[in-house]
Amino acid sequence: MLMNSNKEGGADCPNCGISFSPADKFCANCGQKASLPGLSLISIIKEYIDIVFNFEYRVWISFFHLFIPGKLSTQFFDGKRQKYLSPLRVFLIFGLIHFALFGNWVNKKFDKQLTSLEKNIQENAFKEQFFSKIDSLPNDIFEEEGLDTNQTMAVKAKLFKEITTDSSNIPRQNNDIIATDSLPNTYQILVIENINGKWEVKSLPLTFSDIYNLDDENIIKKANIKTKFGKWQVKQEIKLQKEIKNFTLFVTGQLIWMVIFSMLFISFFQKILYFRLPFFYAHHLIYNLHFHAFSFLTMSLFMMGNNNEIILKNFNFFILVILLYQLFAIKNIFKQGWLKTVFKVLLNDFFYLVISSSILLITVILSMLLF
Repeated sequence: MLMNSNKEGGADCPNCGISFSPADKFCANCGQKASLPGLSLISIIKEYIDIVFNFEYRVWISFFHLFIPGKLSTQFFDGKRQKYLSPLRVFLIFGLIHFALFGNWVNKKFDKQLTSLEKNIQENAFKEQFFSKIDSLPNDIFEEEGLDTNQTMAVKAKLFKEITTDSSNIPRQNNDIIATDSLPNTYQILVIENINGKWEVKSLPLTFSDIYNLDDENIIKKANIKTKFGKWQVKQEIKLQKEIKNFTLFVTGQLIWMVIFSMLFISFFQKILYFRLPFFYAHHLIYNLHFHAFSFLTMSLFMMGNNNEIILKNFNFFILVILLYQLFAIKNIFKQGWLKTVFKVLLNDFFYLVISSSILLITVILSMLLF
C-alpha cells in the first residue's frame, strides 16, 4: 500500500500527514515506511517477528555489553544508541528484578522473626491480663471466706507453680503486687506536641494490653494527647507495632526511590570531582544508571543462588566484583591515570555511603509517616 499522493507529485504520510518526495523510503517525521504491505495475516506475523527479533537483539547486545566496564556508557556518549536499550530502561529492568528478588529474600529471611514480633504484643497483652486477674483472685477468695489475707502470697506462689510450664515467663515479686512492667519488652511511645507555642516530647508508657485491646481513640484519651499532630503520631506508632511485617515490606518497596535519589546526588558530586574534564552532569548520570544496573544484576545473581552454601559464604566476592567493575568502568570512561582513578573512586564511594545512608534514613522516616 503506497502513501497518499499530493498535488506536488510527492506523497502524504497517512500516519502524520507530512509530505515527502517519492524517492524517500520512510517518512522523515514519524519513520513509517513509504510503502506499506496490505493488511493480511502473513504481513501481521512478519511485522511481529521483526519487532520481536529487533527488540531481542537490543536486549541481548545491551546485556552482553553491560558486562564490559564502561562499554555501554562510552557507546552512548559516542552517539551509538540505536542498537542499545536506553540507559534508563536498562536501569529499570535490572532494578525491578533486583528489588523483586530482594523483597522475596527479606520475606523469606525474616518472616519468622517479623511474625514473632507481631505475636509478641498479643502474647504479652494476654500475660498482663492473666497476671492481673490471678493477682487479685486469692485476695478476693480470702476476703469472701473471712480468712487471713496475709497468707495470699503463699497461695499465689503455689498457684503459679501449678499453672505454668515455663517458670521463666512468670515475674516473681517480693511484694503483694505482680508488676506488669517486669514483663519483657514493655512498650513506650514518643509523641512530639506543640502546646502553646512550645514543643514538648512526651514519653507515654502503655501496657501491651492497651495496644492490643484498646482502639486508637481510647489510647489517645488515656494518654491525654490534645493536638492533631500528636494524635496522628500515636496512631502511626501503634499501627507500626501491630503490623511490623507489612511495614518492613513497605519500606523494601521504597528502596528503589532511595537508589534513584542517591544517583542524582552522586552524579552531581562526580561532576564536581571531574570538573576539568569535558563531561556534563548527564554523562555522569548515564554512567551511574549503567553501573547501578550491573550492581543490581550482580546482587540478583547472589540472591537467586543464596540457597547454595558456597554462594552464601562468598558474599564478599560479589561485592568485590562490583567494586572492581566500578574501578575499571571509571578508568575506561574518564581515561585518567590509575592513581587518580583509585583516589577518586575511594572519595566517590565514601561520599556515596554518606548520601545513601542519609537518604535511607529519610526513606525509613517517610515510610513511617506514609505507612
